[in-house]
Amino acid sequence: MLGGFSQVNFDIQNLNLAVNEIIQDIVFIKSRRGSLISEDAQGQPLISPGKLAGVITFRLSRHHIAHSDYRCLECKERCVSKLNTEFALQCGIEFIGVQFETIDKLLQKELFYQLTSRHVNQETLGLVFDTINIFYKKPVEQHPA
Repeated sequence: MLGGFSQVNFDIQNLNLAVNEIIQDIVFIKSRRGSLISEDAQGQPLISPGKLAGVITFRLSRHHIAHSDYRCLECKERCVSKLNTEFALQCGIEFIGVQFETIDKLLQKELFYQLTSRHVNQETLGLVFDTINIFYKKPVEQHPA
């Protein structure tokens, strides 16, 4: 609460819609690709972390989950207007195990710009996140036996 009123409201219904679409997309990828997807030891399909992060980011970015209080419009700082896209990017990056802050600032801006101003889909985002995963993820430390 700031000044006696809420600055941001969260629409749980839109969040649930996004989560349902994420689940549907993943099911669709599994059924569409079938035997093209590798399997783990238990026979479960393995979809790349970047592909999953792309689906998560795309669907979250397309639903307006956070809304500003109408009085926020009087504010000169438009902090809430970018919140949905930033949230979606953070979720995707965190899903692949990379800290958003460690990614080059120019790449952060480019990702934000692409999500807000260009046509981008989960497939393209999946490739981007797989690449980020390769270049930014810290290698797992090997402990001597």
